[in-house]
Amino acid sequence: FRRVLFRSQRVELVLANAKLKRVLADASRSGARRVYLVGPDELAQGEALVRDLSSGEQSRHPLPD
Repeated sequence: FRRVLFRSQRVELVLANAKLKRVLADASRSGARRVYLVGPDELAQGEALVRDLSSGEQSRHPLPD
């Protein structure tokens, strides 16, 4: 993974082929509020799947051009 600062918020990028359950657990432990998932299907559709870690709700958001 790689940590970066974006708009005054810490962002962790997981670029490896990691298991989703592990990525979500690591994000939760780090105190993240949301996880943005962009896999091959989401990339093809031009959107990210956003999961709220406290409620479990999921929504889709368009990727910037």
